[in-house]
Amino acid sequence: MYHPRSKLARDVKIAVIGNNTVGKTSLSLRFIYGDFHPGYFHTRGGDIYLKQIKVHDQTVNLKLIDTAGHPYQRSLIGPLYNDADGVIILYDVTSEKSFNALTDWINAAREHNCQEVVLVGNKLDLCQGSRRDEVARELKVIADQHNLRYYLVSAKTNLNVNRPFNRLFREVLQRKAVESMEKSEKDQFEVTETPTSGCFDCITS
Repeated sequence: MYHPRSKLARDVKIAVIGNNTVGKTSLSLRFIYGDFHPGYFHTRGGDIYLKQIKVHDQTVNLKLIDTAGHPYQRSLIGPLYNDADGVIILYDVTSEKSFNALTDWINAAREHNCQEVVLVGNKLDLCQGSRRDEVARELKVIADQHNLRYYLVSAKTNLNVNRPFNRLFREVLQRKAVESMEKSEKDQFEVTETPTSGCFDCITS
């Protein structure tokens, strides 16, 4: 299991995917720099941000990939997030079109061997009162269908922005720790195991 006191740096690749205009670049910039930049950013292919962060006492070398979301670019951006350690599938809580596209993005993430996936609804600041509860129920339904975690955030107000990232970091680090332990045990077994000649019946008789 992941030990929070481990000092070893880990390389973690996380991608933000989803339809265009849902706020992928705004979310990425908010998390990386802590700033909100109003206006629409047209991402061509994908932008990559690098940052070292601390998770407990462990250093994470984060490679954050902000991808384009235009339909004609989807076949081009797949290689950017292929085999990603974690993926945030983002949609706009005020856009039914982006919500309806979530299943397609979930399938795309799985086709590209992405390890950990979370669903995130952005622009929660534009929802008020009972509409927030309705949005939460809608997102929970599709998240439960695919056995995924989900979050509602606002890149503009910085509401809950860190939560999906932190969740991915914990899941990825735990998985990497288990894989490292299994590999170490396998290597140790291969080194210490003494080959024995003879047939199985002879050895066990």
